[in-house]
Amino acid sequence: MATIDPTQILGDMLGAANASLNADLTTMGGYAEAKAQAIANQASMIGTYYASGQITEVEAQHFLDGLQDMVTSFVNTVEGLALIDVEKAWNAMIGVLWDAIGSATGGALTLTKPVMP
Repeated sequence: MATIDPTQILGDMLGAANASLNADLTTMGGYAEAKAQAIANQASMIGTYYASGQITEVEAQHFLDGLQDMVTSFVNTVEGLALIDVEKAWNAMIGVLWDAIGSATGGALTLTKPVMP
């Protein structure tokens, strides 16, 4: 019967999780930076226009409400993307573990990969 080397399985799990996340983190980072920049620009415009008298306090409040909606939407999107990434990493790690156990038991143990809780 084969054995499972804990050091090897740890490396395999971390490698699988890292591989599942790398592309997504780069994409999410680019998205997050672009959206954060747009939010900062919007805040700057509101402040500048109000300070120069180009918009009234009522108009400024309207734009501030929109800015708050932008930030809420941004944070909700990043949260959703992060949850997807966590699930991908979890699936990758479970895959490594189940494959290692399946190999060690020569397939004698029937394993059904679980769904992330």
